[in-house]
Amino acid sequence: MPIRWIVPLLICMPLSAAEWVQVDQASRLTYEARFENAPVPGVFRTFATEMRFDPENTEDARMDVTVDLRAADMDSADINEAIAGEEWFFVSSYPNARFFSDRIETLEDGRFRAVGKLSLKGLERELAVPFTWQANDQGARVFGEVMVWRSDFNIGGGDWADGNVIGLDIQVRFDVQLREKP
Repeated sequence: MPIRWIVPLLICMPLSAAEWVQVDQASRLTYEARFENAPVPGVFRTFATEMRFDPENTEDARMDVTVDLRAADMDSADINEAIAGEEWFFVSSYPNARFFSDRIETLEDGRFRAVGKLSLKGLERELAVPFTWQANDQGARVFGEVMVWRSDFNIGGGDWADGNVIGLDIQVRFDVQLREKP
């Protein structure tokens, strides 16, 4: 193929988005449940985020987040033991939750929405996760929040299923520092 044909082909080909990985010590994943209508915070101490993302071209983008549910911490040994049990996260059978999206939509003002599937406790549901992307000296930062309904995943069964004592909606917040994958 003559060189004069190769150059226009290369110019027309979309560039691949950068690959990003989480910087663990600078990243945070928290949640807030409601007990008798009062907020009760929690944190997932262990999780991993990988992204393929270019904010100028989201066509090839994806987000993959795996959460170690065994590392859920509500600042109480008794509560932590309870939420690891069968009625809640059932970590002996489902130690991880995963959100995977290969469709990221551009919103406005540096905001995006990852549309994908959340797999939790053996069930999978579609979830749209809005987030803000900020490039910085260390790489990039992605942060936002999303509401998850625990009843969609059979979390909090038995006496806790109706949502009267413990609310059905769980607010999840994330602030993840990313660096380009070597």
